[in-house]
Amino acid sequence: MLDGFATRLAFGSNESIPLFRNALDIISEDDVLPTGRTLWAMLVQTAALEVWDAVGYRRSLDLLEQSQRAGGELDSLRITLLALSRSEMWNGRFGVAEAYRAEVSALAAAIEGEGPIADMFVMLSVHVLAWQGREAEVREAVSILTGEFAVAIGAGSGVNVARLALATLENGLRHYGEALVAARPLFEEDIPPDGNLILPEIVEAGVRSGDISIAAAALERLDERARTSGTPWALGLLARSRALLASDDEAEALYRESIDQLDAAPVAAESARAHLLYGEWLRRQKRRTDARHQLRTAHQLFSGMGARAFEERARLELAATGAHARERSVVTALDLTPQEEQIARLAAGGETNAEIASKLYISPNTVDYHLRKVYRKLDLRSRRDLRRLFA
Repeated sequence: MLDGFATRLAFGSNESIPLFRNALDIISEDDVLPTGRTLWAMLVQTAALEVWDAVGYRRSLDLLEQSQRAGGELDSLRITLLALSRSEMWNGRFGVAEAYRAEVSALAAAIEGEGPIADMFVMLSVHVLAWQGREAEVREAVSILTGEFAVAIGAGSGVNVARLALATLENGLRHYGEALVAARPLFEEDIPPDGNLILPEIVEAGVRSGDISIAAAALERLDERARTSGTPWALGLLARSRALLASDDEAEALYRESIDQLDAAPVAAESARAHLLYGEWLRRQKRRTDARHQLRTAHQLFSGMGARAFEERARLELAATGAHARERSVVTALDLTPQEEQIARLAAGGETNAEIASKLYISPNTVDYHLRKVYRKLDLRSRRDLRRLFA
């Protein structure tokens, strides 16, 4: 793992990818969990994102979470939970991502007490808020993460996360010039893993704002790294980004390839964006019927996830074709708190109240209290009903 990071910083991304992949395979296959897990909680997620390995990312984090909970390693656990929140975010399960975020908040308060460090730690989940389109909260978090206090304590990773989140939010809001302003420092500094993750945001923002030179430069870097990685996530992002700069004769095949690749990885949010961009392109080709199908698919996906900024962007594009978006379904409006949803999902997965209580560091009575509220809100009577719903 350390060889991978040294190689990444000294020689570049392509040379480091095989080393990162080998390290992740050893951790996952042999169930090796070295000591010093706070460090590993950071290294594992960074390495997996450098490879664009969504499956290995989640598998490694699940192993770390299990070990950290069993050992009561709360400082390490909150880092892993932040990463798990992002995993659920990319998979379009924002309710679960929010549940992890709520637990991070509770752990940060328990470890740090009330104060700016605890607040700033929770702000590291700002990328989740950006995908949800929570503009005011994102801008506040970005201000804190890039402010004087963050700089004074050397929280450089927070600065990078803030820039990535702001670029994602601005693209969702169709503020493409502002997205480029947020993204450009990450492109220039190219610090892992955000130097990778920012590339498709730059291509989209550059094309939409008319800055083709920066879009082409980002695509060139993405092309080299994604082909070396070879994962569906990487290849899907590459095809989607290539489509934005492709000729009309080539773009459609690339959009279809992007959707196929991204559907093969647990990154439903990225797949929804591929449908959105494909629909936008079809509308500009004056193929309204085809555009409506892609835009309606994107709108329904974003609506179900709770990606409000991208949902609104899809709605406006759909309206421009003369069609209207369907009303949000009742299921997406279920009023569970993050902790209630987390407990409900664990119960639906077959865990007992005692097991849930041990995992979440709460009492079995608290678990029972929240489950009764879940049953009442969802009009359910048993865990069997709960399993059916969450299936």
